[in-house]
Amino acid sequence: MSDLYNLFKLRGVKISQIARTMGVGYHSLQKTAKGTYKTPATRKILAAYFGVDAKLLFGKRRAATIRYLMEREIEKQGEKLQRELRARYLGDKRAA
Repeated sequence: MSDLYNLFKLRGVKISQIARTMGVGYHSLQKTAKGTYKTPATRKILAAYFGVDAKLLFGKRRAATIRYLMEREIEKQGEKLQRELRARYLGDKRAA
């Protein structure tokens, strides 16, 4: 599985959901994510979904960009888990 697909999985999103959200065809996004299609417009759509420039997501810095996005998502999920645990075990209603 590619790093980009791992990022989808980490975010808990499927390509079909992104396609619906961004108003583009599923197969175009799937093939772009796999690297089969290199259409700039579709690359821009995927990059926009992740909030980065297409040149970063599909260029020479691809691996570093995807790793950065994964690290931010892991941090985000860690913070969410901490809030849930504080609410559950410490009764901190502000945490939830």
